[in-house]
Amino acid sequence: MDDVQQAQLAISLLKNADLVALTIPALCEFVWVLTRVYKKSTPEVALALNRLVACSNTRVNQNAFAAGLKVFESGGDFADGAIASEGAEMGADEFVSFDRAAVLRIANSRFLK
Repeated sequence: MDDVQQAQLAISLLKNADLVALTIPALCEFVWVLTRVYKKSTPEVALALNRLVACSNTRVNQNAFAAGLKVFESGGDFADGAIASEGAEMGADEFVSFDRAAVLRIANSRFLK
């Protein structure tokens, strides 16, 4: 478990910052820690993500965030949706992964169409 003092410091820093840039890699890590370490459910993690992104001082790649959240809430991996979305924004027309279920999920989700 995280140190209570560290958690309180992090909350204070986030609340008092003029701008908090929520990068996609940071959000992927956030989701991984909440699901794998803290064993939070999909609805709990989705709520935490939405609350974090809704803060007035946060900025995020909205398209990648929305895609990641959509895939995550449908039973997939947040990172796969976010990565596919960013790739599509850069001109990719195919999502490639060794995770066959992820490839099918992305192909059927129209992120790259």
